[in-house]
Amino acid sequence: MNQPATAQTGETGRAAPALPHAAGTLWTTLGGILLGHTLSLWQGALLPDLVTPLDWLLGGATLMIMLGLALLGALGQAGRRTLVSLLIVVNAVFLLGRLSVALFVVATPERVVLDLATLMAWTLTVPMLEASMRTSAAARAAGAGMPLALLVLAVTFALTPQGARAGPVVWFGLAQLCLVCGTVYLSARVTLRLRRALRSTQASNQELARLALTDPLTGLGNRAALDAALEARVETGVPFVTLFLDLDGFKAVNDAHGHAVGDQLLGLVAERLRPLAAGGDLTRVSGDEFVLLLPLWPGADSVAEAAQAAARVVAALGSPFVLRTEPLHLSVSVGVSRFPEDGADGRALLLRADQAMYRVKRRGRGGLHLAGDTEEHPGLLPGAAPVLERPVLERDLRLALARGELQLAFQPICDLRSGRPLAAEALARWVHPASGSIGPDMFVPLAEACGLSGPLGDWVLRTALAEAARWPAAGLAGLTLCVNVSPGQLTQPGWPEAVGRALAESGLTPGQLQLDLTGDLADSSPALSAQVMALRSLGVRVGLDDFGAGLAALAHLGEVALSDLKIDRAYVRGLEASGGRPPLGQTVLQAVVALAAEHGLTLTAEGVETPAQRAALLALGCQRSQGFLFSPPVDATQLAATLRRLQQTAAGPP
Repeated sequence: MNQPATAQTGETGRAAPALPHAAGTLWTTLGGILLGHTLSLWQGALLPDLVTPLDWLLGGATLMIMLGLALLGALGQAGRRTLVSLLIVVNAVFLLGRLSVALFVVATPERVVLDLATLMAWTLTVPMLEASMRTSAAARAAGAGMPLALLVLAVTFALTPQGARAGPVVWFGLAQLCLVCGTVYLSARVTLRLRRALRSTQASNQELARLALTDPLTGLGNRAALDAALEARVETGVPFVTLFLDLDGFKAVNDAHGHAVGDQLLGLVAERLRPLAAGGDLTRVSGDEFVLLLPLWPGADSVAEAAQAAARVVAALGSPFVLRTEPLHLSVSVGVSRFPEDGADGRALLLRADQAMYRVKRRGRGGLHLAGDTEEHPGLLPGAAPVLERPVLERDLRLALARGELQLAFQPICDLRSGRPLAAEALARWVHPASGSIGPDMFVPLAEACGLSGPLGDWVLRTALAEAARWPAAGLAGLTLCVNVSPGQLTQPGWPEAVGRALAESGLTPGQLQLDLTGDLADSSPALSAQVMALRSLGVRVGLDDFGAGLAALAHLGEVALSDLKIDRAYVRGLEASGGRPPLGQTVLQAVVALAAEHGLTLTAEGVETPAQRAALLALGCQRSQGFLFSPPVDATQLAATLRRLQQTAAGPP
């Protein structure tokens, strides 16, 4: 339920009928004024003794102007607001001019009384027109100035000889005209203000009603909107499906990147789900939970339709989200219930879908489940449940190498001062045929859990070495290849020998390869230390990735003979924190730079995104970095061009 869109549609619908009504009022007023001026000229023909040539000139000119305005309006050459403004100004001038002729030129009681009676209608017209429609500043000034202008005329007339000879009838008529004009003007202003206040109140009430049903973060409907939508759909009796969505790993995003990034991620999730809600209702009920209600075709296979709808949701959220130029991968747990099969009211349907979603969570997250499962009917949605079910992911991961679904991306590592590329890190990506891109944070732990870390690590190493072997032919000699390995891979028997054979097959020297350990050194063992020493004896560099992410890393750093350290991006990001004392990231980095210098370790800062971070790292003594400031990860086909660009643009100090 997209509340803002509904509100806008409603406002458009309410505004449209006002246009014909205003146009009708305009043409009625214009017709009445034309008739009035025609009668005024006819009056002059019937009473020639009371009419001067000045009256004929004033009345005729005004009538021609009115006819011209009517023609412009009929041809569409003047807008409604322009026509009304000109009507007010021209008729105000006519009113004051006609009364001035009666008082100061003809100056007979008969003419004055006749004009006072005739002009009473004109006195009513100007302020009422000004109050009923939006007009220009000149028109508003004409309406407001009418009572004052009449009063000035009356006072001026009183000071003339004609005024001194005027009888009570004349003065009574002038007083009545001034009083009526002032009263009408004040009434018109009050009416206008009341109308504006009413419109403002209506708009405020509508906005409050919209806000009461809207989630302020995503603009989707909230829990109250969901309850109303469920009730309305149940009352119609039309079958529909309820999808209860929960984002897996969202808390980790908040913890790692902060709540601001988490809020931004929720907004991006809402944007991806909106196109799926056509004809349905999409709401955010709490935290990272969303509910999608979609109609089902009467008589169709409700299970199959529910499966297709859930599969579209999984596909929409399967590709990575880019936040702060950093891709984030999420999975989603989806519980599904159908009306009327799984519940007769909204509360029951929502409860069953929620329970189904938690069945997915208990199975390991990332999947789909249908409410109402039994031993005979396990609740898996045909065609959709395999998308993110963990057992199926394990099976698909075993086949991914043969299918060619695994790919490598490379991110340059550059000299922090000049920007010259020094190395490139190989990053594994899995493009699942149903789920889209799956990041290593999901499939690498899965590979370790199901015993696939060995074959996966061998493929990454050999593929990366084969790619690096082509670099010299592309004019990119002297670069180091960095490959991530887990402690589980590294402690496999014969791993150093396998690395040596792979290097020999690729033609690279051991010094061109750096293996970066992922994980916490708290899990280090004598076997791990021995394998690292064996690799170092071959001439292979061994580093520690994401240093600082594990609390025990510093305490166990001396137990493993490392050559390189990579500072976790969290400390680099902390360099830009504000405050009266140095940020925590700066304090930690100062200690790590000193530690690396003392032990002869090469230090690389990860996640460098801004010139300010670059300058701060240089000031601390850090020499190498990787991050989006230099280049995002690129596929193998783009790597050579990216590295050449970095070489060509390498500069001096920033």
